[in-house]
Amino acid sequence: MSPAGSRHAVTACLTLMLFAAAARSAHAEAASPLEALRLGSTTLQLRLRHETVGDDAPPVRGDIAHATTLRSALAYRTAPYRKFRALAEFENVAAVFGDRFYDNRGAGSLSNGITGRPGIADPALTSILQANLAYAVDSQTTVRAGRMSLALDNQRWVGPVGWRQHQQSFDGASLVCTSLPRTTLTYAWLGRANRVFGDVHRMNSHVVSVSVAPTAKLTATAYYVHLDYLDVPQAGLSTGTLGARAGGSAPLGNWRMPFDFELARQRDVARNPNPVDALLHRIEAGIAGSLATGAGAMPVEVRLGQEVLGGTPAEGRLTTPLATLHGFNGWADRFLTTPTHGLRDSYVDLIARPGAYLVQVVHHWYRADGSSQRYGTELDALATWKTPAGPTVGAKAAFFREDGFSYNTRKLWLWIQLAIG
Repeated sequence: MSPAGSRHAVTACLTLMLFAAAARSAHAEAASPLEALRLGSTTLQLRLRHETVGDDAPPVRGDIAHATTLRSALAYRTAPYRKFRALAEFENVAAVFGDRFYDNRGAGSLSNGITGRPGIADPALTSILQANLAYAVDSQTTVRAGRMSLALDNQRWVGPVGWRQHQQSFDGASLVCTSLPRTTLTYAWLGRANRVFGDVHRMNSHVVSVSVAPTAKLTATAYYVHLDYLDVPQAGLSTGTLGARAGGSAPLGNWRMPFDFELARQRDVARNPNPVDALLHRIEAGIAGSLATGAGAMPVEVRLGQEVLGGTPAEGRLTTPLATLHGFNGWADRFLTTPTHGLRDSYVDLIARPGAYLVQVVHHWYRADGSSQRYGTELDALATWKTPAGPTVGAKAAFFREDGFSYNTRKLWLWIQLAIG
């Protein structure tokens, strides 16, 4: 889409938001379909972001990518009528100053054709992000069908990829049931994955998750993710993954000890032409509490962890194509695809929350899992501020230094975001 077209789409989105802002939300059952529409609720999310990327990859060595983009997401949800509720969410991503200074990684006609600069996967587009109908079987069971956002557990396997301006959604159906005490059962059938690049992957996939919280400070989850891609180019991503995760915190005097453990095994399924037999395991523990400062108590948290993604030339490598990948293995995104010899990511994560601010620093050490090869190190830093006026302002940086694998990468983000409704 041209910059002019994107501006028109943004204007239309904002106009629709103003028109719908008069709608009054309600939780009670509406008496008619028209009343369900009239009593619906509207939300608007805006995120203006500038991203700068520099790397030493041979095609773009020495060149810098710059992208200033605006994400506008307008959602409207009806009030319930005879246990049904409808949701529609429209999304527009606009390149504010044009897209001449970065490879937008857009699929097909969405590509801007830039190959001499690093990639920033935020193509300009307008899309229907969600359009679904939900039915409340009872107060503890909800069935949903249509286009939807889906976040499974910690999003290691299935997520909306919320960091990118155009987010991932799925066409399919889901069921969420909480009828058993302290238990949440989630099932989803996925027929299409609408990806952040603007393309679509057809599939016949199934996701099952059972999460149990025996106490307020412990959650255990078992899951099975069966990905069956229907088109030949993606057939190598067809896998079945069975796993379990436990997370929570344990008391430690006046402090507490957060922890997170996960173990999963992945095998090839369906029409996958490649053998896959790989493990994922993660162990993470730390200490969290509050430090006294002149301005009052400041929550702090330090975590040490290691995540291992299996991979060998003979047994294949673990893949997570539907995950919110940016949240794992470094913000420089050098490991969106697991290397042939796997990945062993050891890290230390420090978080502090002084007042309305959040500060986070993460350091990673990367190496192969199936060999002695070193991959490199990465330093990530984040700072956000929830302003008194409402918007959140943020800055984020990632610096990957290679050690015989991939290439050096430097990324910087500055943004401001606002949610209305």
